Amino acid sequence: MNAEQEGGGDRELRVLVIGASGAGKSTLARRIGTACAVPVLHLDRLFWQPGWRAPDNARFCEMQRTAAALPSWVIDGGYHGTFHLRLPRATHVIWLDLPRRVYFPRVLWRCARCWGRQRPDVGEGCLERFDHTFLFDWVWGYPSRSRPRDRQLFEALPPTIRGIRLATRGNVRQFIAKLPRSLTDTL
Repeated sequence: MNAEQEGGGDRELRVLVIGASGAGKSTLARRIGTACAVPVLHLDRLFWQPGWRAPDNARFCEMQRTAAALPSWVIDGGYHGTFHLRLPRATHVIWLDLPRRVYFPRVLWRCARCWGRQRPDVGEGCLERFDHTFLFDWVWGYPSRSRPRDRQLFEALPPTIRGIRLATRGNVRQFIAKLPRSLTDTL
């Protein structure tokens, strides 16, 4: 099987990875990018300005338009208000639909492990910290606030976009183990 059939090489591949904070979006995006030789863009890296400041919305939208115009990419992150800029160009949407018991402890561990340092998937000058609002309103609240929107987006995908839902850690491990074939195989 050649690289194009495997999901890499010259084939245009545009993958959106969505799900809760701590679900493993950035990690999965990097694994896909490496396996398929396509650039990885972390929306949190584009969005967050030094000191965890939000950018001008027009600037953030323009950065996403530019990224989405590339022939191939993996983009991780939700940002529901700007899906319309990325989704029409996507070839795949991967939804990490893991339970809270998996992703919430991962976020707590990430906060402890990376405390006071910058992670590679966030903007320059954004040092890891314990943010009560983020942890409890955003991460803990994902099932009631953001999951319904992710589900609606996923269920309404047009037939031209391949949707892949990974709902267990085992699903994720199996998907990664089979990369790049897992982007074309039926799970």
